[in-house]
Amino acid sequence: MPGGAPADGWPAIIFNYGYIPPEVYRTTERYVAYQDGFARNGYVTFKSDYRGHGFSEGDARSAYGTPDYVIDVLNATASIKQLPYVDARTGSACGATPWAATSPCAPCWPTPTSRSA
Repeated sequence: MPGGAPADGWPAIIFNYGYIPPEVYRTTERYVAYQDGFARNGYVTFKSDYRGHGFSEGDARSAYGTPDYVIDVLNATASIKQLPYVDARTGSACGATPWAATSPCAPCWPTPTSRSA
C-alpha cells in the first residue's frame, strides 16, 4: 500500500461461510473477489477451510450440534490478532449465510473497523 503500513497495523476481516458439504466445497471457489477488494483497500483478510474441508485436517461435521467450527474460528481470530501487522483493536467478521453472518467472531473485536472500502 502507498505510504506503508499504519502505525497500529491493518484492520482484519474474517470471512466465514455456512456449512458446505466437503465433497462440494472448494478452497478458492468463493470470496476470492471480496478478499481481493478488501486487501487492495488496506485490510488483512482471512478465510479458513473448516475442519475436513478443502486443505484442512480433521473430520467435517455439521455446523449444527457441534462446537468444532466455532472453536476453530475463534482460534483463528485469536491467532490473527497476534500478527504484528494486524491492528488487534479493530476488525470484523462477515459471512453469506445465517450461521456465517452471525459468526462467533463478530464480538471478538471491541471496536468495529471504521475504514471504508
